[in-house]
Amino acid sequence: MNPTNKLRILANSLGTHEKHGNEFLFFCPFCHHKKRKFSINLEKNVAKCWVCGKRFKNIALLFKFLNQIENYFKWIDDPVFILQEEISKNLGFNERKEEQKIELPKSFVSLYEFFEDPQYKLAIDYLNFRGLTKKEILKWRLGHSYPRKIIIPSFDESGELNYFVAKSYIDGKYSAPKFPKSGIIFNELYIDWRKEVYLVEGVFDMFKVPNSIPLLGNSFSFARCSRLINKLKNCKRDVVVCLDADASKNASRLVAELFKYGVSPSLINLQGGPFKDPGEMNFGDIEKFEKIPMKTREDFLNEMIKEVMK
Repeated sequence: MNPTNKLRILANSLGTHEKHGNEFLFFCPFCHHKKRKFSINLEKNVAKCWVCGKRFKNIALLFKFLNQIENYFKWIDDPVFILQEEISKNLGFNERKEEQKIELPKSFVSLYEFFEDPQYKLAIDYLNFRGLTKKEILKWRLGHSYPRKIIIPSFDESGELNYFVAKSYIDGKYSAPKFPKSGIIFNELYIDWRKEVYLVEGVFDMFKVPNSIPLLGNSFSFARCSRLINKLKNCKRDVVVCLDADASKNASRLVAELFKYGVSPSLINLQGGPFKDPGEMNFGDIEKFEKIPMKTREDFLNEMIKEVMK
């Protein structure tokens, strides 16, 4: 296989890179260091992180370790895909996938169907208060779990459960399983990559903004999620950042990081407006807001200065 094709496979797995002599530097998928310290030498077919020390004597083993069977077979250039299931079992892919399987809480009950419990009504009343009806409850497959939690599941592009978020309707606190989310695009099942894609902060923002991806907090880093950044780079429409009104610093960091990966987003600035976050909006309200193109980071800084000077 020629080096160009190899780099294409590595980009699909690890994201963007920098060339340093005979080596290609990526963000480490294991220690997630802020700088590109995961070194790959195509000539020697080896990989090593200069921070955490994780190393591979054969790059194919990297894909096996990351449970990326498709990239594994592309790398070894094996055309016999009909035997993939049998071969992958022998290599240990299936065991690793089973090991990382995620499941909903045992007390999970769908909120679309009525069940005799006082907490059911409390959960439904909370969702109705947040503007969600039976239609949204069915679409997003929302559920209830003890004690007093709304469960928002996430599904990958094939419809398989890959994560979930729990929100207490008593104190408003969020919780999530102790499961790596670095390779997860929350509810990718619902994303149409041919259309404008919105990046929002939380799951209740996702409900109100069509074709949006919640970043699940303000400490998100694209370096830890090569799948999402690759999807955004290849997106056929614009990427729009729409964070909470009080999250201008987070928006600045997010926009700057998008620039670093070659994505020039647009920005919806909620500061000074009637909504603290997109989750407070009515359905369709997002279309009323101006999308400000951010071709460079200076564009964003100038926009923030204008807001301060008002």
